Amino acid sequence: MDDRFAAELVTTKGKVYKFDDLFCLDKYYRMQGSQEADYGHILVNDYNEEGALIDLRKAALLKAEGLRSPMGGNIAAFSSLEKLNEIQAEKDWKRWKAKKVTRMLRKTVARRTQLV
Repeated sequence: MDDRFAAELVTTKGKVYKFDDLFCLDKYYRMQGSQEADYGHILVNDYNEEGALIDLRKAALLKAEGLRSPMGGNIAAFSSLEKLNEIQAEKDWKRWKAKKVTRMLRKTVARRTQLV
């Protein structure tokens, strides 16, 4: 497992579900028929700072085949655009907005469950 891609769902009751990457989180979210209100937090690990969790809705997200995440989602989260841009400057990787990534991740989920 590569912790740089880790993600967590935390229910409003405090139960934590951990995932290898956003792809796994998305799959679980869809299988459960979840709504955003079911969770107190939807978190992703900061790619640059192992162990630092950030809110998915506030994260700057980068999708690229070169990232090679554990489950093939190939999406990395960064705490700021500046940190993302540092990595992106070194690579020819495409940056995605959180809203676009969450739409892409949950394209089979009813529109009412989309994150902002």
